[in-house]
Amino acid sequence: MTNTLAEYIIALILAKSVMETDSIDFQTLDDVLSKITAYASSLEVFKTIENDLNILSSPTISDQILSVLLVRDALEEALQAKIPITGEQLLEISELDDYLYQQRKIISEQLNLLELRKIINPPQYHWWWFMTPTVIISPWEKLNWLWKLLSLMFLAGFASLMTEILPLISADGVGVLESFGLVGPTAALAWLTGNMQEGTNKDHTDHDLSKIGIPRRFTYVLTCLVAALLFGCALIARRTLPDYYFQFFTTKGQRDYDSSKLLDAKEMFEKALKVPEQNVISRAKVYTQLGLVYESVGDNDQAIHAYEEALKMGDQHALNNIGRVYIAQSDLGVAETYLKMGMSRIDDASTTNEPDHLLRYQLHRNLGWVYLQMQRYREAEWELNAAIKISRAKLPSDVPGRGIAACFLAEVYDLTDRPKESLIYWGRCRVLARPETIGEYRAIVKLKPSITEYISTKNIF
Repeated sequence: MTNTLAEYIIALILAKSVMETDSIDFQTLDDVLSKITAYASSLEVFKTIENDLNILSSPTISDQILSVLLVRDALEEALQAKIPITGEQLLEISELDDYLYQQRKIISEQLNLLELRKIINPPQYHWWWFMTPTVIISPWEKLNWLWKLLSLMFLAGFASLMTEILPLISADGVGVLESFGLVGPTAALAWLTGNMQEGTNKDHTDHDLSKIGIPRRFTYVLTCLVAALLFGCALIARRTLPDYYFQFFTTKGQRDYDSSKLLDAKEMFEKALKVPEQNVISRAKVYTQLGLVYESVGDNDQAIHAYEEALKMGDQHALNNIGRVYIAQSDLGVAETYLKMGMSRIDDASTTNEPDHLLRYQLHRNLGWVYLQMQRYREAEWELNAAIKISRAKLPSDVPGRGIAACFLAEVYDLTDRPKESLIYWGRCRVLARPETIGEYRAIVKLKPSITEYISTKNIF
């Protein structure tokens, strides 16, 4: 209420009182004065609230505030009896009404005025039942549309990234770590979704935030920040998890392969190949390892397919591996072609790169194996001796496939009637041979069945 309005009301009532000719009922006047006093006394509850806001959580505060409005009703009823009162009393009522009007925010928060109006049905001039708080929109709240829009954009990006992340997380089963990694974002997403809509959820959020000192005007700002945090975490996860899981699958697959858990190794390598955004060299190595697994279990068609994929990606080991598979299939001409191609490429690469001793050993050994079956014994002897020389000088003793060259050379000496050399190399074969694939093992069994009980089969079934 403004001072002008108060002065107008006072003047109007004074004018009417002057026109009254009836005698004053002093008992009625005393009643009005007592109601003014009661009205002033009832307003003390708001001063108590100003001193201690915690009182607002009291279960009786709503009843006390309702009593103020009912006292004001009683005062208005007395005033409507047109009892002449002084200008000083009118000013006092005006000041008390002005103070009551200033409390409209607290009143509307503590009382459901709409429901009370339905029950009491007050006349329009009982303005205290029709009070609504003046809504002051802060600069932050004026940008609520922007915070909501940004939140939706961040949530859409988060959802898109999660569709790519979830298959990675669940590829090897969801463990405790993965569960914790999903629970947090899921809870945050549920909170954000509820908070984006006006209603009970947002009211609860506003109330909870106010308890920790965050004003209501910052609710949507906080929502936007949480959505941005979710999106940022998902973006980081999307960029880092593929490398992590690719490394995890390949390492576990290699460990399973080294432990002769070939089916487990196959599963891990296949999962690694499903991980997106890996460089060509890394994927080629995985295809090569997968081919070795297939070859070890005797699935030559799948082995060739895996090696061909590796070859397309530039893995030179694939030429040797394909050649070895064709040897196992007795397709010696094709095997020789692949092995010679591999030897040619490795000779070209050795001028610029560090020599790959294992690959060179395998190419010499497998060419010797081909020539042995082609009965080209001189060429076989030369290739196998070259392989043994590399093995002795450059390879660790536990390398899979090592020692096989000694077995093949022993057979060459048998077939060329050199028993002394044959005996020496059969002895070395028995000690050193570690076949890597089922095809290599079968070759030794075919050459000399009696020696197979001494041969390590760690890398095959």
